[in-house]
Amino acid sequence: MTTADEARTEEQVAEDGLWPCTELGGPEQRTSNRHCAIATVLCRIPETDYQKLKEAARSFTWFIPLYEEYGIVYPFAVTHGGEGSGTGRIGRAYARVLYLSPRLERSARDIVIAVVAHELAHIAVCEEYSHPDSAEGKTQEDIVFQRICEWGFRREAEKHRALNKRRAHSRAFG
Repeated sequence: MTTADEARTEEQVAEDGLWPCTELGGPEQRTSNRHCAIATVLCRIPETDYQKLKEAARSFTWFIPLYEEYGIVYPFAVTHGGEGSGTGRIGRAYARVLYLSPRLERSARDIVIAVVAHELAHIAVCEEYSHPDSAEGKTQEDIVFQRICEWGFRREAEKHRALNKRRAHSRAFG
């Protein structure tokens, strides 16, 4: 079912290969906070960024472990191959994994939406990963924040940013 805010349906997202598994799943999956947030974000983002994510669908793997799961061995396909750099060093192949913590099941819906939008924005707009504490990482975080605001998730993004600042402050002065 599509609302006025949605650009596409969940079924379209699944057909386009962006849903976290090959099918939309059973009731437990369709009602989880994480899957509902994935549907909200992927159904609403602008077409240009949706197409970027669609093109990148094979370059990352979703990892959304069940809340009840204490541990799991999960096979991640290598999504990028490394190549020699001409300096005698061989690049390492790695898997790009979009991890959504089971803790999100206990979080407010707008926080879950912000987390999903944030991580998908990294895939849509960032070629390479930079640690958030580095200068490049801070620039990436600003770009990602701006992009999710452009997607229409400003309120959620600002709430998430404020929560992260409080957590960082607590860790520093805890």
